[in-house]
Amino acid sequence: MKNIFRNNLSSTSVLLIPTLILILILKSISHSEGQVFSFGIAKTGSDVALSFRNSGIIVEKNVAKGQFVKKGQLLGRLDNVEAQLDYEKAVSEVKRTVSEMFTADTNFNKFKHLYEQGAKPLAEYESARNAFKSAKAFNGTALRNRETQKSKVNHGYIYSPTDGDVLNTVDDVNERIAPGEEFVVLSASDDRMKVFRTTS
Repeated sequence: MKNIFRNNLSSTSVLLIPTLILILILKSISHSEGQVFSFGIAKTGSDVALSFRNSGIIVEKNVAKGQFVKKGQLLGRLDNVEAQLDYEKAVSEVKRTVSEMFTADTNFNKFKHLYEQGAKPLAEYESARNAFKSAKAFNGTALRNRETQKSKVNHGYIYSPTDGDVLNTVDDVNERIAPGEEFVVLSASDDRMKVFRTTS
């Protein structure tokens, strides 16, 4: 049988029921506004499981079970060696395509001027123009690849998406972890017991 404790304090009565869902009924009397009733339900929310999107060796772990973490706090980091190398290659490729695009643009403008002066045939002008278009397209591809590789580097970091308590963490430093493998489970602070209140 559930224990029910009743306490009458002046005009306020509080009913406490030790269950998973608590219903609080508060009643107060105001001389100027009459009666005000406030009630609500206290409840918990869902947990948040966090994982890396890359595989790698864990080189930094800043969480322990039971620890409270803040939103934006770095929880863990992978070695990211392969992702970093791929990113550096992508950066070099962007530099190369920028140089080629600049050269193609210079040639195109030169041939355009000569063509307009009647010193170059249409075929050579169009060839220079197409070369510039191709160089520009290659540069666009290189830029997109650089951003993709940069995002993969960022995937080697896990930051807390919210304030909360660490419910569980399964891996440790120097251990290999796979993409999608659970690294830490949080209980968001918004999911702690709270009361939603309405007034009428």
